[in-house]
Amino acid sequence: MIKYENGGIHFLLKLVQREGSVFPMAVSVGFGILFATFVSAYTLRLDHEIGSIECGKRADFAVLEDDPLEVGAEALKDVGVWGVVQGGRIFEAAAL
Repeated sequence: MIKYENGGIHFLLKLVQREGSVFPMAVSVGFGILFATFVSAYTLRLDHEIGSIECGKRADFAVLEDDPLEVGAEALKDVGVWGVVQGGRIFEAAAL
């Protein structure tokens, strides 16, 4: 039985407890972000609109308080969201 906590990228990256043993997942933070963004958009056949930051695509994304590549996999779940950019407009989370 896999213990599923906190979901999302953190689940792909953290050490998963499985029947009393600990198995390291072979997914880096960078690949976790890639899977959650571009690969998800590609799977939905929306990669021409979303999934990466490029000219002509929707500019909707979260702005994190810390660099997910610097904090490490275990601390990723604790990274706060500073705000979001939606349709080119910036919204600070504290003001929402």
